[in-house]
Amino acid sequence: EAKCIFYTHSNKEKNDTDDDEVLLKSIAQFFHTQSPKTCVVITLGSKGAVALCGGDIILKQNAPRVTENPVDPTGAGDAFIAGFLYGYYYATNNNTSSLERALWFGCNLGTKCIQQMGASVPISKEDIESMINY
Repeated sequence: EAKCIFYTHSNKEKNDTDDDEVLLKSIAQFFHTQSPKTCVVITLGSKGAVALCGGDIILKQNAPRVTENPVDPTGAGDAFIAGFLYGYYYATNNNTSSLERALWFGCNLGTKCIQQMGASVPISKEDIESMINY
C-alpha cells in the first residue's frame, strides 16, 4: 500500500480557487476510499501545493512568490519532489513537523527551478539558502 502519491493539478482555463477546493476535496475522498492510509501531495503550480489525507485537505503551502513569466518550467515537478523528500527527511531527523516542512521545501525548490533555463543546470547551495530561510 502506498504511503505517499505525488500528483500535478493544472487548471489553466480559469483561476477559480473555489472550484479547486471542491476538486481537491473530491480527490481526497477518492484516495481515502481506495487507500485510507495514503497521503496524496498535489502540486498546484504558482498556487503552491496541498497534502490530502483521511479524505480531506490537511495542509496547504503557498508558493514562495508568484512568478508571472517563468524562464523554464522544465523540471519544476522533479525539483518539488526532491525538495519535498529532503524536507521530510530533514524534519524527521530533527523532530519538527515533517509534512509542513516537506511541502515548504518542495514549493521553494520548484519555484527556484523555474527561474532559470534548463532542468539540469545546477543550483548553487547559496541560491537555495537565499530562498530557504525557514
